[in-house]
Order: sequence, then structure tokens, then C-alpha cells
Amino acid sequence: ATLPKRAQLAAAFITYLSAAPEGLRKTCLEEWTKSACLEKFDLRRFLCTESEQLIWKSEGLPSDDLSIENALVILQSQVCPFL
Repeated sequence: ATLPKRAQLAAAFITYLSAAPEGLRKTCLEEWTKSACLEKFDLRRFLCTESEQLIWKSEGLPSDDLSIENALVILQSQVCPFL
């Protein structure tokens, strides 16, 4: 029963936080995760695989959270529904 909640968090992140600074992204996602009654939500693990992240790293993308999140926003923004 957590899949719909996780999908909503991912959609909300991409829709509302894609232009936000890293600190605000983290704070909002933590608050939303608590509001959804989820113990933990990892956007990176939900929207992509470790293999994809390794490929991005081998292609020169830094492995920090902000860079990975930005890549996810770019790649998922056309397939993620608006809330």
C-alpha cells in the first residue's frame, strides 16, 4: 500500500521541487514523507537503479545527491504525472 504514496512523493518532488535548492528539497521531502506516514523514502532508489547511477557516473555525472536528483528530474519529468 506504500507504492501509491511513494509515487505521489516522486511526482510532487519533480513538479514542485525541481527548481528548489538542495536544502529545501531535503526538508520538504522529509516533511512529505512523514505526512504520508512512511518511515523512509529514497527518491533515487524509487526512480532509478544502481546500474543507471553507475552509468551516469561513468559518463561524468557527479555522484552527489543534487546532481543525481537533477538527472532524475530531467529524465522523469515527461513521464511523471502532475498531481
